[in-house]
This record gives sequence, C-alpha cells and structure tokens, in this order.
Amino acid sequence: MTALPQDLFERQLAELDDLRQEAASLARVIADETWDCIEQELEQLTEDGVFWDLADHIQFSLQTQLGMMFDQRCEYWLGQRFERLASQLPAGVAAPDSGHGFYSLLKGLRLNQQLASSLEALFARSKPGIFSLIGRALIDDVEYACEHMEKDAHKDAARLRQNLYNARPDFTRQISQTATLLIYKSCHQYAEALKQLRSPSAA
Repeated sequence: MTALPQDLFERQLAELDDLRQEAASLARVIADETWDCIEQELEQLTEDGVFWDLADHIQFSLQTQLGMMFDQRCEYWLGQRFERLASQLPAGVAAPDSGHGFYSLLKGLRLNQQLASSLEALFARSKPGIFSLIGRALIDDVEYACEHMEKDAHKDAARLRQNLYNARPDFTRQISQTATLLIYKSCHQYAEALKQLRSPSAA
C-alpha cells in the first residue's frame, strides 16, 4: 500500500482545522436554510386554511421535509468538502472512509425524529381551545357554519404559521447544534483515518 505523503497529510489536517473553525457559521447557515424550507412548506400546505381533523398530514409533511432538507443542506455544505479531500489523495493511497463515514453519521442523526416532539407541541399550542371547538360544532345553520368554517380555517392557519415563525429561534438553535456536532465528528473521523494512513502498518 502506498504511504500518504507528509505534505498532503499536513495539508489535509489543516483543511480539517479550517472546517472546524467554520463549524459554527456553517451550522447556522444549514439551520437557516433548512428552516426556510419548512416555513415555505407550511405556507403552501396551509394556503387554503387548516382543518384540525385533517392536520396530522401537515405535521407529518413538515417532519419529513425537515429531515430531507437538513440532509440536503448538510450534503451541500459539508459532504462536498469531505469528498474533495478524499479526491486529493494520490493513486495507490487507500482513501479514508470519508464519504461513507460522513453520510453514515448524517443518516444516524435522524433530525426529524429528534424534533418530532417539538413539532407536535407546536401544533398542540396552535389548536383552538376545547370550548371554541365545541362552539363551532354546535352551529346549526349550514350556510352560516360553512361561512365561519372557512374563516376559522384561515384564522387557524394564520395562527399556526405565526407560531412556527415565532419558534424559529428554538428550532434553528437545535438544528445548528446538531449540524455542529456532525461537523466535529466527521472531522475527527477523517483525521483519525489519515493518521492510520501515516502509521507504519499503512506503509
């Protein structure tokens, strides 16, 4: 097996250090871009209002989109960095398991499951009170009920969207923390693999 050249070894470690230094800012970008997509998704899903007996699919869609967009933004901002590092290795050098390692770590995070309870709580806070729901159900006049049902649906949708906007700092903080952890773990894993390539047994 061809040994890893010392200058390349040092250069790659330096690039990993640079990535660690950028971790906080990159994590914030990932969090903001992920949450932007969640807000846009909710706006589309609630364009015609919210009917609470059918709202579970909205919550499920947001949870699914959250995981997908987080993975996508991490792949864009981070995955390419590790792939580029691996591509710099000369022929005959066994590449660190960077791509597999990064993506395995990313997949293992399961961000949408981590934040599922927070999303559920947000939806619960957004629902009208029990007496309001009972009052709506007791309206006998069909025409009047239909008119108010549409108004209530749009009013409830506006409240849900506003609660989601207000929750942005809390959610983006959690997303940013998860992204930061991913960066540090991925850098550590790649660096350890590089050191193995410099060990006598790798020569």
